[in-house]
Amino acid sequence: MSLMKTWNEAQSYCREEFSDLATIQNSDNITEAKQVAGIPKVWIGLFNGSWKWSQEENQDISSSIWYQNWYLNEPQEDNCVMFRNDGFWFTKDCGNQYKFVCYNALLGAHVLVEQEMTWSDAQAYCRSQYTDLSSIKNGIDNGFVFSAIFLKASPVWIGLHRSTWVWSDNSSVSFRAWGFQLKTETGDCVLMDLLSGTWLWKPCSEEHYFLCQIDIRPSVKRSVKIRLSPGSADLNDPAVQESILQQLQMEIPEDVKLRWKTQPDGKIFQKESETAPPAACDQCDTV
Repeated sequence: MSLMKTWNEAQSYCREEFSDLATIQNSDNITEAKQVAGIPKVWIGLFNGSWKWSQEENQDISSSIWYQNWYLNEPQEDNCVMFRNDGFWFTKDCGNQYKFVCYNALLGAHVLVEQEMTWSDAQAYCRSQYTDLSSIKNGIDNGFVFSAIFLKASPVWIGLHRSTWVWSDNSSVSFRAWGFQLKTETGDCVLMDLLSGTWLWKPCSEEHYFLCQIDIRPSVKRSVKIRLSPGSADLNDPAVQESILQQLQMEIPEDVKLRWKTQPDGKIFQKESETAPPAACDQCDTV
């Protein structure tokens, strides 16, 4: 689009005016995007998934209401969170092995486990032995975890993590076209460089042009025959025909469109005594 918006604004615009931000599933889609866009870089629908606490990962809770204590220039592109021995948080690869802190709901206490595990293994351990990996919802919780690891040299896993890259329309992420970026560059939303066809992660708050997509589904046409008792109404009157059509339209789903089918003699309705069949109504654009 020839508008510049943040990623979230672009997503809202595409969903209102089209279907969603563009999904790129193969190299052919990249070629199509190059032909359509005509500008160097555009937002596409790929973004880094939502942050969740392990204890609430199945709940739809906005991360904007959470307490946060990120270290400078965090979070970066990794998806699991570590707690430093100065109380600040930073992201690390979930496959790395570190000590971790579990939460014991029965005692209302955070417990340091000094065995080193990956984030997923630490989560499983905490859930089997205690309640879950520790959640930090406010400064008091942050202080309790800090006390649990006080004077320990190494950082520890806590329960905050995020899903991997996902498409705005919930399509699976099987195709990737990442370009070269410095490790110091961060961002949770994806900008496509149309000159190279590669993707770059950028802060979602940046304003860029963007590419929308629209679902094109084929229309299915059906004909149905109806019989009417006209009474005193003139069924050949266009106003009467339109009124009948409007009443029929009210009884069917909105995505089904009706129109009259004209007979070979130019009429829509025929008397039953005539050889022509009953009037046919086309259902068009059915999805």
